[in-house]
Amino acid sequence: ACYHGVPLLVMTFGHPELEWQADRMSSVGAGIWLRDKSVNAKMVRDAALQIAGNATLLTRVRELQYSVRREPGGEETANRIEECLGT
Repeated sequence: ACYHGVPLLVMTFGHPELEWQADRMSSVGAGIWLRDKSVNAKMVRDAALQIAGNATLLTRVRELQYSVRREPGGEETANRIEECLGT
């Protein structure tokens, strides 16, 4: 997502092993973490609209995109992930 400049919308559904990753992602400004275990469609829609209307977050994601793309291996990593996904 960072390679392509896409903000993240993360839901961990109470899985502790994923929560530290989601916490870090939100703390660096890469997206929004929906912490509620009972996430519904309205909450996801509202969070997506919040991301779309947040110029600070979108700027931060562009900064992260630039950083990921200039580091060696970023493009190769993105290509390998896409290969695994079959896209």
